[in-house]
Amino acid sequence: MYEPACRDLIADADLVIAIGTRFSQVDTDDWRIPLSAPLIQIDPDTEQFNSVYACDVALCGELKQTLGLLQGMLAQTISGWDLAALSRDVGLLRGPAPLVASLLHELLLPGDIIAVDVHEQGYPLVEHLLLDQQAFLFSGTSLCLGYGIPAAIGARLAHKQGRVMAFCGDGGFLMSSCELATVAHYGLAIVFVIVNDQAFGTIKNHQLEHFGATAGVELTNPDFKALTHSFGFDYRAINHHEDLHPVLCWALDQTRPTVIEIDKALLH
Repeated sequence: MYEPACRDLIADADLVIAIGTRFSQVDTDDWRIPLSAPLIQIDPDTEQFNSVYACDVALCGELKQTLGLLQGMLAQTISGWDLAALSRDVGLLRGPAPLVASLLHELLLPGDIIAVDVHEQGYPLVEHLLLDQQAFLFSGTSLCLGYGIPAAIGARLAHKQGRVMAFCGDGGFLMSSCELATVAHYGLAIVFVIVNDQAFGTIKNHQLEHFGATAGVELTNPDFKALTHSFGFDYRAINHHEDLHPVLCWALDQTRPTVIEIDKALLH
């Protein structure tokens, strides 16, 4: 909802269907985006109904099952929709997939798990990373910075098969980097990807957008290579576009903890 194209679409809508939507502070621009069309809200949690916007119809149920039932009903009653045009509109609304989403879609295999921390390059994966029998872990509307490392550790301990990756910004990585000791202690095969811009990048961008200045968002990072080696992990830095694919591919093939540091500028 936060993006201008989404706002225009909602403003022109005859009906809004919210599927598992939390209408968070970020998504609604501090709850200031108006919603005048009738609202159907589908959620397994009844406390979400009318929590932000008054809903005209509330459907409580497990999302996949509920949507399957609705799809069957709609198929019998609605015809004449130009599905190809709708698909194009959705594609235009989402925009092109970022480079990292395309890379991970190519490299991740069925059974792999990716834990995505809260950071500027992590957000787009929520809607652009195409999954095929992989597990996607994200902190959701709580937006917990520092989520990536502990989520990946839990996934690795729970699932012995498949590969596990934590995709982090430098700020989130630093918040939970003490847990690298846990990884070393148990010898957990996890790939940690650090996208380094030496800042809390998302917060920095919001500050610039709203205030034209920043405060408290620049980071003084450690030497990630030295930090990695102090735990006995493998380390690679990616400083050129042509290294992205081979280095990530190499890291995912390792059977020991591995840290990959990427200059954020390479992912634009």
